[in-house]
Amino acid sequence: MPSAIPGAASVDRLRTFFGELKRRNVVRVAGVYAVTTWALFQIANTLWGVFDLPKWSLKVLALVLILGLPVAMIIAWAFELHPEGVRRTQASDRPPPKFRILDASLIAATVAIVGIFALQATGVWRLPWSKGAEAPAAAAAAEKSIAVLPFANFSSSKDAEYFADGLTEEVINSLAKTPDLKVAGRTSAFYYKDKNADLRQVGRQLGVAHVLEGSIRREGERIRVTAQLIKVSDGFHMWSETYDRDVKDAFAVQTEIADNVAGVLKTKLLTQPEAAGDADAYRLVVTARGRMRDLGKANLQAAREAFSRAIKLEPNNADAHAGLAQATMLLAQNYMAINFSDARREAEAEIQRALSIDPKSVSANVAAGFLNGVLSRRIGDNRFSVAAETAFKRAVQGAPNNPDVLTYYGAFLSNEARPNEAVPVLKRALEVDPLNRVTLLAIGAAYGGSGKIDDAAQTYRSVIALYPDFIDGYEDLGSLLVSWGRLDEAEPWLRRAARSTADPSAAVELAHLYFNLGMIDDANAVLANVHEPPMAVGLMRAIMLVRARNYDGLRAFTEAQYARDHDPFWPSAILVAALQQGDDRAAIEQVRIIAPDLLGPDPQITNEFDVPLGAAHALNRLGLKDQAKRILERVLAATADKEGLVRPPVFLVRRAKAHAELGDRARALAELRQAVTQGYRSVVDFEDFVRMEDSLAFRSLRDDPQFKAIVARIDADNARMRQRVLASRNGGQRT
Repeated sequence: MPSAIPGAASVDRLRTFFGELKRRNVVRVAGVYAVTTWALFQIANTLWGVFDLPKWSLKVLALVLILGLPVAMIIAWAFELHPEGVRRTQASDRPPPKFRILDASLIAATVAIVGIFALQATGVWRLPWSKGAEAPAAAAAAEKSIAVLPFANFSSSKDAEYFADGLTEEVINSLAKTPDLKVAGRTSAFYYKDKNADLRQVGRQLGVAHVLEGSIRREGERIRVTAQLIKVSDGFHMWSETYDRDVKDAFAVQTEIADNVAGVLKTKLLTQPEAAGDADAYRLVVTARGRMRDLGKANLQAAREAFSRAIKLEPNNADAHAGLAQATMLLAQNYMAINFSDARREAEAEIQRALSIDPKSVSANVAAGFLNGVLSRRIGDNRFSVAAETAFKRAVQGAPNNPDVLTYYGAFLSNEARPNEAVPVLKRALEVDPLNRVTLLAIGAAYGGSGKIDDAAQTYRSVIALYPDFIDGYEDLGSLLVSWGRLDEAEPWLRRAARSTADPSAAVELAHLYFNLGMIDDANAVLANVHEPPMAVGLMRAIMLVRARNYDGLRAFTEAQYARDHDPFWPSAILVAALQQGDDRAAIEQVRIIAPDLLGPDPQITNEFDVPLGAAHALNRLGLKDQAKRILERVLAATADKEGLVRPPVFLVRRAKAHAELGDRARALAELRQAVTQGYRSVVDFEDFVRMEDSLAFRSLRDDPQFKAIVARIDADNARMRQRVLASRNGGQRT
């Protein structure tokens, strides 16, 4: 009898069909097959990534698995399991089972899984939890991109190894002059030296599609250079060549290699490299640059020696003079290995010589920028800051894509408390040289300066992971954690950095941490363990005198040190002693030496605030309140909040000191309270190693119950952190 409801017959037939699917287990087989194959694909996807297998083969596997679903369903429909074995499905007189909601849900889930599977396999969509896990694939790199790996040295002498490194670097420099070719920076390429890394991994990490590798064998005055260009995605050798030449023809060899590689990659060198002058001087400069880029006291000393030898061979080599200046200042500033005043005089003379040879020298402008940036930080005179930025801008204009130039400029901006300007400059450097540890440290400092403490910490940890013997990463991570009040977390990192005697600044920072934690014996032991260089030994002696409150002894010692070596650090120490002694006129005389601009009608403030605060305190006591007010207002303007920046809490402490000097107790306490809320825990100031109660700027607050409560809170928190540090020593080191 026909159904009275229109379309009812069609619905009945559909129910009967789905019921038959259920009876023949087609629905169940489809669901099990979909889930199983999807799981298998996830496993395969992981294995393909681990072993870096071709992506096309993974897509073929996915297609086979997807096409297998209808096959499995047809087999389930046509055959059934029977006690006698597998046989064709027999017709049944019984009505098919009812198709329930659970069955419909199973079909919907199967369709969804198959859809997701297809989208994932084709690359249209990835699982949310896998989006951040994949490293950039070499296949995604620009076709015109290359990394030049360090040429292997097959000779026995160490000089031959430096020669191989120098040739590698010059090939990089030659190719980098091609505007449409992306060339990985020298530092990133040299990360793989002696590592025998898989080329596909190199391509992924550096974001390049090709790798150039080779070797050099030197026998007397003859060299054999081999080079081969390899496509990262499939390991195919696109070009190879062997050169048997005299050593004096090394420059021509690197030019030929660069030109041939450019031709294979269907590009052209923008300009042919100019012929080198003295061949030995050329090699010395190239290898010295590489040593200087890697930092470290031993590297810088070797670079300085090589630059000096190059100048003797070729006196008019501007790059050699500029390199000598920069290596000298790095040794003086970063490692206290050279008397600072002597280093400054030598660097200024070498920079002037380089610029007289080549007024547009990029390396000379970088050296000038670095020198003036150091002077700005050590002396606090804004004129040096202006000169530094001018020099760096000239260098960037001359080499806008040079990662070394961008790194030094970005680091300068970060040191000037301009992190939002520094980060994009440093990111440009990392695009070319992603494994450059100096650039990574600089961008870590910029992140920390803008309050992005987690980003900064992660950046420093990545440097430590890449370069476990590079102590600067440990020191910078520890300093970051201290600046935000996480002293117990900082202790193992600074302790690791202080094991090296190459950089005494880590010992100073570790001693400062221990003083704040109340671990006085540990702090004194750290200071006493520094035996060289002389400048560092003198600094440790000055800190001990401050901690003993022996300001008469401090002044006598620091005046004697300044008379001996004229290092600009000592007037700052003399200023601390004179202020604590109440000798304000002597304090002002030191200000005239350090930053005479502060005493004029338009005082300029750099990112160093302790000298201006000390000058204002002395001027107030001398009755020169108008000049003190001008200075303090400039300090407040320089430390004010800026949009998009979350400054480290020490800025709030400096503001509190300025307000206290201005007689505004309420604002001083508010700023100080806010600093503690944000994490400030350095009850012993890093700049002068004086406790808050002994700070002259806070003298008017000493008896205030609110001030006492703030100091007590810091001490209580530091006591808890001290217990955690001691507990970690007993239970094992924490890192």
